Amino acid sequence: MKSIKKQLFMAILGVVFGFGLVIAAVMLSQLVIQKNRIQEQGQREAGILSKETGGTLSRMNEQTAKDFSSSCTKYFNMRFAGIRRHVGAVRKNLSALYREGGYYGAVDEKTGLVKGVSAMDVSKEFGAVSPIRKFIKYLPEYNPKDTRRLDLYVVSESGMCLDGTETALGNNYADLRKEAWYKETKKNGKTYWSGIFKGKVTGKIKVICSMPVYGRGGEFKGCVAGDMTVDAFQEMIEEFHEEQIISVIFFDKSGELMYATNDYQNTKQAKEYLGKKEVVSMGDEVYSYASLEETGWTICLVLNQETARQTTQKLQADVEGNAEEVTGIVQDSIQRIITIFVICMAAGAVLVVVVTNFLAAGFVRPIRQLMLQVKAVGAGDLDQVAAVRSDNEIGQLAGAFQRMTVELKDYMGNLQNMAANQERMAAELNVAKQIQMNMLPDKFPAFPDRHEFDIYAVVKPAAAGGGSFYDFFMVDKRYFCLAIGDVEGMGVPATLFAVITKTHIKNYAQLGYQPDRILAETNNQLSYRNEAGLTVSVFVGIVDLQTGDFQYSNAGQMAPLWKHSGKDFAFLEAKNCFALANMENVPYWKQAVRLAQGDMLFLYTRGVAEMADAKGNEYTQEYLYEYLNTIVKHKYRFQDIADSVQGDLQRFSAGMEQKKDSTMLLFRYFGK
Repeated sequence: MKSIKKQLFMAILGVVFGFGLVIAAVMLSQLVIQKNRIQEQGQREAGILSKETGGTLSRMNEQTAKDFSSSCTKYFNMRFAGIRRHVGAVRKNLSALYREGGYYGAVDEKTGLVKGVSAMDVSKEFGAVSPIRKFIKYLPEYNPKDTRRLDLYVVSESGMCLDGTETALGNNYADLRKEAWYKETKKNGKTYWSGIFKGKVTGKIKVICSMPVYGRGGEFKGCVAGDMTVDAFQEMIEEFHEEQIISVIFFDKSGELMYATNDYQNTKQAKEYLGKKEVVSMGDEVYSYASLEETGWTICLVLNQETARQTTQKLQADVEGNAEEVTGIVQDSIQRIITIFVICMAAGAVLVVVVTNFLAAGFVRPIRQLMLQVKAVGAGDLDQVAAVRSDNEIGQLAGAFQRMTVELKDYMGNLQNMAANQERMAAELNVAKQIQMNMLPDKFPAFPDRHEFDIYAVVKPAAAGGGSFYDFFMVDKRYFCLAIGDVEGMGVPATLFAVITKTHIKNYAQLGYQPDRILAETNNQLSYRNEAGLTVSVFVGIVDLQTGDFQYSNAGQMAPLWKHSGKDFAFLEAKNCFALANMENVPYWKQAVRLAQGDMLFLYTRGVAEMADAKGNEYTQEYLYEYLNTIVKHKYRFQDIADSVQGDLQRFSAGMEQKKDSTMLLFRYFGK
């Protein structure tokens, strides 16, 4: 076997012996290398300076976009708040007219009557509330001749419509009681902001703010509504900054597109970044996102950054031009030195080429073949077969490389299968967590119109995806139901099982069942064909908001903590029955206590009490009991209490992975 070392030695010896000009060639090569280094360094420094300059301008553009977005948001919030205040003023005046019950005139042609409703049907009601039309007419910012920015009107449950325009509405008026905004306002009994939609009467695209009106006895009388057309949106933008804002895109609370000004077409791209970034640059446009506190919408300002981009390009071009000029001066100096060596190298160059070609046949060619194979494998072609046929070290290297390629191909196949499995599992966990969080009520205060109680809840899902849940709702005007539960399982199946359990509990509670029967019926439904073998522990309680009587049943859940007014927390006596979904027809105990004014309940799942540290020590119910009694002396807001407990759990676990969901529900009874 011929040694590469020997071949290389003979080649170098022949070149050195035959050519004395090699030294000159080496010096020349060093000069060329130095020239290239200077050129590359100049280009690199210019690129760095250009990048830093562009980054600074980019950050300035981004901050400008945020400032525009903040100002525009405040402007829209101010206008929408103005609509809400006017609607509230009309509602207040109309409620007073209903309570007074006077008589101010007979039904006239300015009154809109729904088809099938006669003037006789609403004569008494009209006589009492007809002054509302003049009240609307003389409100600030209201122009009866131009209602695009503010249109105010009253829609009664009896089928009557009143506004401040003094125009004849007729007795075949559109039945606005069938509109979604009217139904939602009547159902929820509070201020309602609609999405952007086409009005039934005017045919204009608009948004509505509506409030309910009640009579002397608390009966629902109708709605007061105020709307603004989308034509007014564009006018507002022109008043603001027409030259830099290309469009304003409106998305509703769920992220769905409602409207884009100036007929902007690229809304799909704007929606893609909704909720992900505050500012996004896309070519000559910048998307800046902000939330409207008044309506809960999100707006996206589409801004023009062409001017800033041109400035950046000009500055970058100047920097690069200066760098090229300096590099050119250095290159001219080096070129003069290179010229001196050209004559000396001319004769030797011919001989060097001849020797190089001779060596390439027996030495360089196998290396080039192996290099081509390496490049092909590096590009992803793992089916390459070594073309080198040699009995020296190059041949051995080619054989070793071929074996490595086969092993690499097998490894890549295994790696792809593992990556696909991990990606599928991660996707399932994300779905489970999203389902879990979407099914829970998360707006607090949850019942701002109820003063007999306060409630707050929070859940922190486990990394593997758990099935914890909580729920609370009014059974009727007097009784309030709360529940907390934990499915014994992980992932999507546990989350779906939690959704089903929560739905059954609410359905049976709204049928008027007591807690023990709610659990019994829910258990029968879950146990029937429970092929997955999942179980769920649940605590359910119902509070009589008039008397404070609290009836509850416990199916395998942790004992709640009860704080009597003026006393420390103590464990609520809760007989522990079987968890749900084990078997059908299982009896459940019902217990009861009477809550006094100021009493507090703290409900939690095993993810709180059984949180473990690195040594396997558990947090425990007893420690939770002591910790609550410590912090409740200084913290009164529910969110502060929950945050403190969550922070103490994180301190205790010291970064350990959470194996179970940690769920907490706090309830305080104030009485009537």
